[in-house]
Amino acid sequence: MLFDLSFLYSFSCCEGAAPLREAPAYRTPFRHFSLAGKFPQRIKCGTKDVNFKHAADLGPISKWHNNCCQAVDCISHKLRQGGARMKRLLMGILVLTLAAHLSAQTTIALPDVQQPHQIAVEGNDLYVFDEADYSLHIYTISPFAPKLKFGRKGDGPHDFKYLPYVYIQPETLGCTDFIKILWFSKKGEVLKAMEFSELKDFDPNSEMLLVPVKEHYVRILADHAQHKRSIFLLDSGFKTVKKLYEGPFIWEAGDYIEARTDTLSYRGLIFIANTLKGFHFTIFDDKGKIFRTIDKSKEVGEIPGHLQLHQYCVSDDKIYATTYRKKDGQTEMIVLDLQGRILRTLYLPLSSIRPNRGILRYDPFTVSGEKLYELIQSGGMGTWELRITDLASAR
Repeated sequence: MLFDLSFLYSFSCCEGAAPLREAPAYRTPFRHFSLAGKFPQRIKCGTKDVNFKHAADLGPISKWHNNCCQAVDCISHKLRQGGARMKRLLMGILVLTLAAHLSAQTTIALPDVQQPHQIAVEGNDLYVFDEADYSLHIYTISPFAPKLKFGRKGDGPHDFKYLPYVYIQPETLGCTDFIKILWFSKKGEVLKAMEFSELKDFDPNSEMLLVPVKEHYVRILADHAQHKRSIFLLDSGFKTVKKLYEGPFIWEAGDYIEARTDTLSYRGLIFIANTLKGFHFTIFDDKGKIFRTIDKSKEVGEIPGHLQLHQYCVSDDKIYATTYRKKDGQTEMIVLDLQGRILRTLYLPLSSIRPNRGILRYDPFTVSGEKLYELIQSGGMGTWELRITDLASAR
């Protein structure tokens, strides 16, 4: 990583500046600079000039070229009086800069996780659902430590037959697969279980998920035969209150599909993203009334060969949405408030993004408390790790 420390210096023009004679090119962690002439001498750091007193501060001279510089102001004249002090200052700044970078990102090994399917964060707790054995791992984030593990794959009334999704509620955890929903306490105790076949209009030929929203539920149906996706609001007795969405369900086994209608709940609000419409969200309250429609398709712009919206989460009254746009190998993340105003646009490495995720799967990253939490595999095939990035210092 290269750090530009040229902001440390203030320069002004003086008449009678002597030209810098031939100088070697040096590449440092700070900038590419050139050294010239005998000492005391000026150092060219990018477009800035600094005086150093001793050649020993910079190493051997090997390549010379003619150059010309402007005179330095009073600050650099003072620095000329103490090259060693300047060197110590630069080293101190480098240490502080590196420390700030390291503090902005933390990596923690998760040796007990084999195949992560979902990641969620609430307060100081991290939730990771492991597809390898259908277990839910809960960790304390600070100080980091395993806290709890429960859940398993099977045909029992408290087992998961299909891969579930976890929805964190104030007092409970709702875990739903395609045929049932289980409620757990925060200690992992089973509180209640309900088979979807208990619903009068249950269709065994459609995939179904139930998302808790306060005392209500969002019912998500995927009809493979009709290629149709429907989203309904249900009351506390699981009776339909209102249809929130109906549209195409584009799905082919084994194919990577960008067309999605990812749905989630946040503090009593229901978010439905429709990637076929662009960078588009419809937000409902827990009674099914439209709270707001957000369409930032024009602002985001076209992304050649892709739809616009990749994935999103909602945290701290903000929407964190990734797109398919890349810049220098990094993924664009757009941060919006709940009124739809774009607050920031970030570009992040996001090593957790999988190039061939399925239509009903999510890349294992989320945001909470202005921190990005993502699960990455060390070396691509090794131990899974939790990487925490402070977004406050990201750009």
